[in-house]
Amino acid sequence: TNERNKLWLYKYFWQGDEKVQSSWSTWEFGANDVLMGTGMIQTDLYVVSKRTDGTYLEVIKLQENLTDGNNGYQCLLDRREELTGSYSSGTGLTTWTVACPHINELEVILGDSFTNSIGKKLNVSYPSTTTVTAQGDYSSGTCFVGKPYSKTYTFSEFYLRDANKNALRNGRLMMKDMQLHYIDSGYFKVTVTPLYRNPYTYEFTGKVLGAGGFLLGSLQVVDGEFTVPLRADSRELTITLTNDSHLPSIIQSAEWNALYHGNVPRT
Repeated sequence: TNERNKLWLYKYFWQGDEKVQSSWSTWEFGANDVLMGTGMIQTDLYVVSKRTDGTYLEVIKLQENLTDGNNGYQCLLDRREELTGSYSSGTGLTTWTVACPHINELEVILGDSFTNSIGKKLNVSYPSTTTVTAQGDYSSGTCFVGKPYSKTYTFSEFYLRDANKNALRNGRLMMKDMQLHYIDSGYFKVTVTPLYRNPYTYEFTGKVLGAGGFLLGSLQVVDGEFTVPLRADSRELTITLTNDSHLPSIIQSAEWNALYHGNVPRT
């Protein structure tokens, strides 16, 4: 009742007859949104949301492996519309008109009609509450216009287990580094925050030096491994993954290296 702008989600993973993983997470909508109800139709989640300017019926597609045309991935924006802009030679601007009022926070992403610039984010301005403009002629194909949002994940504490799968808590686990195994990813960043120290941020942009498909000016959605230094006690360390771009990020697994110093009782 106190957080009417959030959806709470329970996820689980079964391996045979054993539930090996389960978690709670949230989807947080706009600060002034009031979620009135939800319902599923096949793989689409419908949400009735009340805002200051009206009540909206929105859909979230939960089907896996969705792509946009020849992009090879889905452009991830809220309240997303696929629009063709109108170019004015007098002003040198392309204008897109959206269905719902915005508060100067929409992005414009080029679609697959723009062969050499697919997925490029344009620098835009907001002349009115329903229009977005960009310098140049982008009227030759459709673009994705929508509101950016952030996805975050914070790792729980790392610890070793004994042969009975009990946590070893009587020593120090000094974390060295972590390897993130990703697929179909174009962007994410990792924030490492040791206790009482400044955070460190490590950014993955999909641009892997030396990769055969790495063309300057193009956006990459690739598979691989990303190594992040940690250098702290596991009990004094917070690690957060964030993606606030329109590009996807899928982290399949994480591995870590550490030194364990056990406490030996005196005799």
